[in-house]
Amino acid sequence: MKERQRVCKMKSSNKSIYIITIFIIIILIFGITSEKLFKYIDKNRYKAPGELIEINDYKMHIYTFGKGKKTVVFLHGWGNTSPVADFSKIYHYISSDTKIAVVERAGYGWSSYTKGSRDADTLAKETHTALEKISLKPPYIIIGHSLASLETIRFMQLYTSEVTGAIILDGGGPEYYLKYPPTVSKFDKITPFLRKIGLARLLFYTTNIENNLIANGKLFKLPQIKQLPYSTQDIYRSMALRHGANSNMVNEFRDVQKGIDKIVEDKTQLDIPLIVLTSGNTVKKDIRWEEVQKRMAEDYSSSGEQKTIDGVGHNIHIDVPEKVVENIQILINDNQSRHNSSYPFKNN
Repeated sequence: MKERQRVCKMKSSNKSIYIITIFIIIILIFGITSEKLFKYIDKNRYKAPGELIEINDYKMHIYTFGKGKKTVVFLHGWGNTSPVADFSKIYHYISSDTKIAVVERAGYGWSSYTKGSRDADTLAKETHTALEKISLKPPYIIIGHSLASLETIRFMQLYTSEVTGAIILDGGGPEYYLKYPPTVSKFDKITPFLRKIGLARLLFYTTNIENNLIANGKLFKLPQIKQLPYSTQDIYRSMALRHGANSNMVNEFRDVQKGIDKIVEDKTQLDIPLIVLTSGNTVKKDIRWEEVQKRMAEDYSSSGEQKTIDGVGHNIHIDVPEKVVENIQILINDNQSRHNSSYPFKNN
């Protein structure tokens, strides 16, 4: 009797496991299929505003417009999935004075993916090749955010005669990243899976996770989406769900050491004005940060300058875009700032 009861329980348990397994498989199939459909819809809804250029084994997207003798080249930070949206509070206010080029590395925005190395030397060369292919000639002013500080410095080293100025937005110096190499978080490691099965999209649109996590930069490394112009907010969400923590982003961390080695090997004070803008909030979290920023300005430019902006976060270009605009205008006007540099920033 007991043996019969045990067998019945086992059969019942196996049946429950079977039903649960089938249910999970159905949910996964539904999620994966739905995600593919939504991605297809998004791709047709948000068309690339710039040009797609063949670079090695992938297509790089560069958004260009404006007029002027100089070209301001925007290089985005790690994980900022839509650079066109990310810098949108800045570039429209300087396009009457200069040409604009927002570069989207492989795996970001409308760019495709690559199997190539993602070290700073490779990134700088790819950016330069793309600028040449679309006939955006120097002089260049390079704006690099966060980890793009490495690409900015490497670009300055490789193409010194073509660069008339650079601004680094709260980015660590090569020596800093050498000592404290960036790593992919546990959440970022599972993000591609969450995107693939549609769970990331479900969380986006059915919970308050965007306000709780995204606004704090904890999910997909997004900036404060709601501080961006309204016209770009949905684009950023779409790109986050399309690209968040993909293999190219992960490989940028993997290849950091390789890029730093070349930068340090060619280390010298370049005759290029370099302005390093530092987040006051980052300094509060890490007292070493301000000194790192000062050293970077001094070590890689004969006329480097470091400025700490109190009360702002890591995304300086989103928190206080007017400060970035003012410093870009200094470089545009050969280190003479305008007196009429008012910034009419609104979310529109």
